[in-house]
Amino acid sequence: MDDRLLALRMAAWMEGHLSEPETGLGPELARISGYSENRLRQKFYNAAGETPAGYLRKRRLTEAARALLSGAPIADVALSYGYSSQDNFTTAFKSWFGLNPGELRAADAKYRVFLARMKEPLTIMQFSKLEQGGLATTLMGCLRGASDFFDLDWSTPKLFGYSSHAFLLNVHKELCPSSPYVWKHDAFYRALRGLGIRRSASICLEKGAGAEAIRGAEERVRSHLDQGKLCILDYLEHQLVAGYDSKGFQFLLPWKGSCGAELPVLSFGSWSEALEAEGWVQFTFLEKEEDRPEEASLLPAALAAALRARSAPEELELPGYRAGDAAWEAWIAGVGRGLGSSHGHWWNGTVWEECRSMAADFFVEVEPLARGPRAAGLCRELSALYRDCAARLGAAKDKAAAPALQAAALAEGRELDRRGEALMRELLAAVA
Repeated sequence: MDDRLLALRMAAWMEGHLSEPETGLGPELARISGYSENRLRQKFYNAAGETPAGYLRKRRLTEAARALLSGAPIADVALSYGYSSQDNFTTAFKSWFGLNPGELRAADAKYRVFLARMKEPLTIMQFSKLEQGGLATTLMGCLRGASDFFDLDWSTPKLFGYSSHAFLLNVHKELCPSSPYVWKHDAFYRALRGLGIRRSASICLEKGAGAEAIRGAEERVRSHLDQGKLCILDYLEHQLVAGYDSKGFQFLLPWKGSCGAELPVLSFGSWSEALEAEGWVQFTFLEKEEDRPEEASLLPAALAAALRARSAPEELELPGYRAGDAAWEAWIAGVGRGLGSSHGHWWNGTVWEECRSMAADFFVEVEPLARGPRAAGLCRELSALYRDCAARLGAAKDKAAAPALQAAALAEGRELDRRGEALMRELLAAVA
């Protein structure tokens, strides 16, 4: 059983046994899990960063504190939460909160320490060491985090390459900064199944959604998270759902809160932070795909998908956007209309430069999988080509550069992308 799911089940069991003596914790949990006590403690610690006994002790003390604040007698509270005497309870309480039960009620200066401890994130949904790396392509940052969360052994360039995101280009005719986000994702998520990541469902709500629709969506997201699975918030940025508390969902912040497009929280019952601001919000549900092919089959599939995106860009495009070769043309035309100094122009350059850099690294990493000297040589040639393409995008995205220089750099990038298409066709024939 996955360590995280096991930790969730153990925590759920402990929630129902908060008032029982702690001496029965190890054997009972071992019995219901089928692991030895030592192995069980290690698995829980790996997922939670806390021993089962430590977690249970803190949960008991937290609930005991709430009971004290509600007016329950100290002796009754101590007995209710498994302590053999009031003295033992007082010692444990003061060790954790920094004040004894009597001082809590007096609400003296030490009460501030109690509040700080009460706010410590002890919810099971924040156990996992979930991270979203600092990639400009925030969708791939989410996939980087998912790969680590699901214990998949993929490098970042391979995630980009095997998903074909490394070869994507999607541009709005007005160079809107939404270009890296607004395209049809079905082929992308199909490719991810070969990497061990499956999109199992999605939920999209718009402004005006009723309370029942919001409540139902919240229940679905919480249930998915409670099973040790992941959700992506698809909004102005792609953000992994970090967990939830009694007030709402919490999200990882790829820019550490420095970007106004990040959404820190989404309040239960209203989702006002998104629905009132932009009028929509979407969740994508991810889970681990156990039935996946050997890596040797992924390179031909990735090459075929990259070539398909160029030969049939309409399968990716949404109204107002252009993909593939037409995206380069729309970008060059936008610079010609004076949009080269816009934020959207710079952001497109930043994201697509990162993608082409990852394409260059991808071909370095898959060269050992290529059969024969011709295929290996094509991998080296493609790596050099996409590194050159990334450099052209790096030059083009400079908002202070003259429009003629920006357009020239984009035209060079377009030609390199076209040459890359031809080389990938050769490589696909060599490795298929």
